[in-house]
Amino acid sequence: MFVSDPLHNGTNEICRKNGIPIIGYSPLGRGFLTGNIKSKADIDKGSILNWFGRFKDDETIKANFAVVELVTEYAKAKGVTNSQIALAWVRKHNQFPEKYARILPIPSSSNPKRNHENNTIVELTDIEFDAINEKLSKMKFVGTRYGEQDEQFLNV
Repeated sequence: MFVSDPLHNGTNEICRKNGIPIIGYSPLGRGFLTGNIKSKADIDKGSILNWFGRFKDDETIKANFAVVELVTEYAKAKGVTNSQIALAWVRKHNQFPEKYARILPIPSSSNPKRNHENNTIVELTDIEFDAINEKLSKMKFVGTRYGEQDEQFLNV
């Protein structure tokens, strides 16, 4: 949800036509979509997130927070976690093979509770999926996905 470029930059179409799955790396937006990162103070000093443009300062985090609010809205309505909504959104694409390549989300955690949470399937209705996509299409995210020097290697 925080990075949906592959759905719109031609990657999805090529992968769909050729039966190649897309690996949904960091489908929780490096933890951002969980709602646990509200300011720079929520990021450990030694975290790699400090190198990424989308986490560079409080203003950038605040500018991007609308996506977290969107996820939180649906999580509260369904009585599930933000992580489960974000992963449900990724998985929902797989119900439309005529439009999307298969997407395999790979959330990571060394915490058994989080692994269980991330692997508990939550379903979005078609209406919920469409509404989320409509709202996401209007969001513009601030900051680079990685460090500025690394951005040149994305979308090549």
